[in-house]
Amino acid sequence: MAVRGRYSGYLQRPRVFVSESKFFQLMVERSPDLTVVVGSDGLIEYANEAHLTLLGSSAEDVVGMPALHLVHPDDRPAAAIGLLDTAAGTAAPGGVPLRLSRRDGSWLRVNTEGNRLDEDRVMFVSRPTSAVEPSESGEVERIAGILRAQQETTPDGVLVVAEGGATISYNENFLRLWKMSAEVAEGGFGARAGHVSGMLADPDRILRVTREIYEHPMETCAVQVELADGR
Repeated sequence: MAVRGRYSGYLQRPRVFVSESKFFQLMVERSPDLTVVVGSDGLIEYANEAHLTLLGSSAEDVVGMPALHLVHPDDRPAAAIGLLDTAAGTAAPGGVPLRLSRRDGSWLRVNTEGNRLDEDRVMFVSRPTSAVEPSESGEVERIAGILRAQQETTPDGVLVVAEGGATISYNENFLRLWKMSAEVAEGGFGARAGHVSGMLADPDRILRVTREIYEHPMETCAVQVELADGR
């Protein structure tokens, strides 16, 4: 199966990598690991189906893209050295830990190993690794448990959301204070905003402030909310 595609962000000459055998198709095309073939110009010539599953981007989306485009900016120097070493046949065994960009804006941690195919092409296989090292996982879970306990014992209503607006957690007081069902709390920003807007004296102001908080997640903000019933 040959992948033919273009990355819309770059106007480069078409590049196509043709699999040379049925063995390649079975072992690489259907591999759960991310596999790319990169040409001497640094562009991706081939990508397997795992890109859609793991990164949310189809093979056609990434073919023609500079290989380093998928790599986290902080990891690109190491990735560039790995690319050059692999092309020269001097790459050290063991691979390079990298973070690859997902379509939803998050990062997938992988270990990437390369092999030189010929004078013009190298192949890289990236295997997902745990986002948390085993030695740290117990401590992370312990802290998460403490936070969950604090949410349920505080008299305040607590809602924790990701940068994109998806709900991470909330406590019962939050649901009770806003007369909100769990389904609405978990339904994203639009669902929550639609529910509370009728309860607010100035919903436009509060929604505007909420959007500003999403846009500046590292800033601290305290807002006094006036309800429509005068509270």
